[in-house]
Amino acid sequence: MLINDLLTNLNSNNMKTRLFYLVLGIMVMSQQFFYGQTLVNPNANAAARKLKALLDSVYQTGKIISGQMDDSYLTYIKNTTGKEPALMGYDFNGICPSQGGNHDADKAIRWVKYRGGIAQFNWHWISPDGNGDFYTNNFNLADALNNPNSQSYKNILRDIDLVAAECKRMQDSGIAIIWRPLHEAEGKWFWWGKSGGEACKKLYRLMYDRMVNYHGLNNLIWAWTSYGTTKENWYPGDDVVDLIVYDYPDYSANGSWSQFQSLFGGKGKLFGIGEDGKLIDPNILSSQHWLYFMTWAYMVKDPSEKDGKNPVDWLKKVYNDPRVITLDDLRPPISNTKNIATGKPVMVSSTESGGVNKSNYANDGNYSTRWSSEYTDPQWIEINLGKRYNIQRVIIHWEVASAKKYIVQESNDRVSWTNVITKDNMRTGSRIDTLNNLSGGSQYVRIYGVTRTTTWGYSIYEIEIEGEQNPEAVPVAETNNSTGGDTTGSSGQTGNYCNNPLNIPIPFKHDGPGEYCWKFSGVIKNINSWSTEKVYINGVEFTNKWSDKLPLSTDGYYYVYYKASIPWSHFEINGINGQPANIPVTGISLNFSNITVAVGGSQNLMVNILPENATDKRVSWYSSDENIAVVDANGKVIGKAVGTAMISVKSESVGLIATCEVTVSEAQINPDVYCLSYIPVQLPFVKEGIGEFCFETSVKPVVVNSWALDKLAINGTDLSNKWSDQMPQPINGKWYIYYKGSLPWSHFEAMLHKSAEEKDMINMVNIFPNPFTEYFVIRSSGTDKIVRIEVYNTTGALVKILTENELDNSNELKLYMPQNGDAAYIVRVVTESKVWVGKMIQCR
Repeated sequence: MLINDLLTNLNSNNMKTRLFYLVLGIMVMSQQFFYGQTLVNPNANAAARKLKALLDSVYQTGKIISGQMDDSYLTYIKNTTGKEPALMGYDFNGICPSQGGNHDADKAIRWVKYRGGIAQFNWHWISPDGNGDFYTNNFNLADALNNPNSQSYKNILRDIDLVAAECKRMQDSGIAIIWRPLHEAEGKWFWWGKSGGEACKKLYRLMYDRMVNYHGLNNLIWAWTSYGTTKENWYPGDDVVDLIVYDYPDYSANGSWSQFQSLFGGKGKLFGIGEDGKLIDPNILSSQHWLYFMTWAYMVKDPSEKDGKNPVDWLKKVYNDPRVITLDDLRPPISNTKNIATGKPVMVSSTESGGVNKSNYANDGNYSTRWSSEYTDPQWIEINLGKRYNIQRVIIHWEVASAKKYIVQESNDRVSWTNVITKDNMRTGSRIDTLNNLSGGSQYVRIYGVTRTTTWGYSIYEIEIEGEQNPEAVPVAETNNSTGGDTTGSSGQTGNYCNNPLNIPIPFKHDGPGEYCWKFSGVIKNINSWSTEKVYINGVEFTNKWSDKLPLSTDGYYYVYYKASIPWSHFEINGINGQPANIPVTGISLNFSNITVAVGGSQNLMVNILPENATDKRVSWYSSDENIAVVDANGKVIGKAVGTAMISVKSESVGLIATCEVTVSEAQINPDVYCLSYIPVQLPFVKEGIGEFCFETSVKPVVVNSWALDKLAINGTDLSNKWSDQMPQPINGKWYIYYKGSLPWSHFEAMLHKSAEEKDMINMVNIFPNPFTEYFVIRSSGTDKIVRIEVYNTTGALVKILTENELDNSNELKLYMPQNGDAAYIVRVVTESKVWVGKMIQCR
C-alpha cells in the first residue's frame, strides 16, 4: 500500500529519500496531495479535483498505476496474480440509437464507488448517420462540421448528448472519470481521423464545449491520445486537455517517451499509456515516468491463448512489483461495517448455463462479480446469516437482468417463509433497490424473483443486509403489497414517504429546501431536477435527472415525492394541465412472429404494449393446440409434440390480439449455446470487425472462411479461423452462425460457390503468421512456381512488389514489412497458372 511504502522509506538511510517521502507523507496523511497543473475545466467538481490530485501524487513517486480494459478479465488477473488493476477501462460503444444500448456507466459507478478504483472511458463511436461502424468511410466529418444545419451535424450533437447523459449519471453518483474521446485519431483508421487534424480538433473542442458548458459536466479529466513525432498539429489545445496518452508506445530510448518530451514536455501535462499489449517493464520507470498503463482486453492473456501477449510469469511479476499500483494500493472506500451478508452461505434455485456467474458472487463484497439464474420464472437466492438478526435494511444491486416483481422473504427454519416486502412494476435496467425500515428479522433471507424485466434470467451484483443480532428475532409479514419501508424504485405512489399529496397544476417549478408531496395530471413533456436529495414519481426514482418517460399510476395521476436541503435545489415539470389519464391500449405485438422449439424445449415470448404508459396493460395467453405447445402467464412457450400451433396474447382491456406461429420439432441440441435469437442473412455474406452476433440462413454455404476471430461456429461446429467446404448438417433446415470478434480486422465470409482451383490454391500457398509483427512467411507446397508477389495497403496503394527475377525459386520466402503500428495488407501471390489473394494483419 502507498502508506506502507511511505513508512518504509521514512526509515531509509538515504537522507534525500527520507526527505522526499516525509513531504509526501505529510500531504497524504493530511488528505492533501501534490497538485500539478489544475484541471482545464475551471468548474471541475470535488471528485474530479481529488482524482487529479491522486494522479499528480502518483506521478511524483515514480510508480505506475495498473490498468485493464474490459472487466470480464478481472477474475483471470486476480486468480493469476492475486492482485487487481487499479484502473478499469470502459467504452461507450453501443450507446448510439441504432445500437443495443450501453451499461458501462453502471459498471464504472460500482468500480469507483464500491471498489475504490479509477475509471477511464473511451468511445468506439459508430457513424453518427448510422451508415457504418467506427472504421467507416461513409461519414465526412469536415462536411458535417462546416454545415451546422445539416442532419449529420445534428446527429453528432445527439450522440454526444447520449454520452453526456451517462456522464451526468456518474457525476450525480459522486464519481469522476478519465475521459479519452476520439482516440487514435492520428492513425486515420477511425472516421473521426479520416478528415484530418483540423476537423478532428474541431470535433474534440465541440465535444468539450457541449459536455462541459452546455451539459455542466464537471467530473471529467480530459485525455488526448497522441502518436508523437510530427503529430503536434493534431493536438486540440492546452485549454481542453488534462492528460496526454500514447497507445502501444515504443519504449526504446528514442521512442514514444522521448517524442512526448520534445513535443509536449513543457505543457505541464501528465503522460499515460491509453492502450497497450504486453505489460510495461517497471524497470523502464526510472527513465520514463508513465502515469498508468491500460492493457487491452484479451491481450492480458498468455501467448498460448489467442492473441495473448503476456506470459503468466510476466503477468505475476509486473502486478506484484512494488512500483506497480494495484487496487489494493489505492485508499479503500469507507466500508459498510453493518453489512452482515458478506461471505455468508448462499443457496439458489439455479445458475445460468456455463456456471460463470456463481451464487456466492452475490455476497462476495465484489461489486463487479454477479450471480445470474436460468432464463425462467420464478427464481430465488437465499442467504444464511448463521444467527438470527433484526433485519433493518436490504440493498440489492441489480444487473440489467433485473426483477420486475420480487418478494423479500424471511425464515428461521428454511421451511416456513414469510413475505416481508413485495416489489412490483419495477423499472427495467440496472439499478440499486434500497429497502429501508424493515420490521422483524430471521436467520435466512431470500430474494424471490416472480417476474423478470428481460428475456434473460435474474442477475445480482451484490446483496447487502443490515441488522443487529437478536436470538428472539422472528419475521413480520407485510400488511399489503409494496410496503415495508421506502425504496429506490418503489411501486408505491410516492415511495411511501408521505400521504395526502397536494394537487398542483402544470407546468410547475419548485426551488429550495424542504420535503413535499405533490400530485398532478395532464400531458407531460418532461421533468428535470438537480441538487436534490430525493425525487420519486410514482415510486420510481428521478433524483437529479431529466426524463420524458414517466410511469403512470393506476388512477391516472403522477405522484411526486421531493426532498432537498439547499437553496438551489430544483424540480420542474413541463407539460399541459389536464384530467387524470385513462390511457387506452392502441397496439400489441410480440418479439417474434414465428419460432421453432424442440420437443421439451422452451422459448420466451415478450409482449409489447403501446403506448408504453397505457393504463391497463393486462394480457391473457392462449395456445391453439396445447397438445403441440403450451404457454404460461409470462409468455413462456414449451414444446409438447411435433407439429404447429398458434400462440396468442390478448389485451384484456381492448381485446387487441398478437400471434406467433410455433413449430415444434424433434428434440435436438441447440445449434449454439451463445445465441438467444438469430438475424436472417442472404448468401453470399461477409461480416468484419468487433462484436458478437448470431445469424441464420436457410441456404447452405458452399465454402466459408474466417480469420482473427475469437469464435466462429456453424450449427455448433467450431470453424474458427479456417477455410472449409465441409458444412455441418442443417438444423430445422437452417445453418445457425455464431460470430465473435474482438479485432477490427476480424473477418468471416460465407459463399455460394468456389472455383475448381480454389481449394487446391488454398492448400498450395500458405502464409503465416497472421497477424504478424515484423515479417510473414510465404510457403508453397505445390509444383506451381511463384512468379510474382504484390502487397497493397488498405487504400489500394502498392507498397511492395517482388518479380520473378527477385525470387530465388525456393518454396519459402520471408517478407519483411515496415513497422507502422497496426495495419492491414492485401497480399497477391501469382503462380504460373493461378492467383492467390489474402489479407494479412500487422500488430505492434
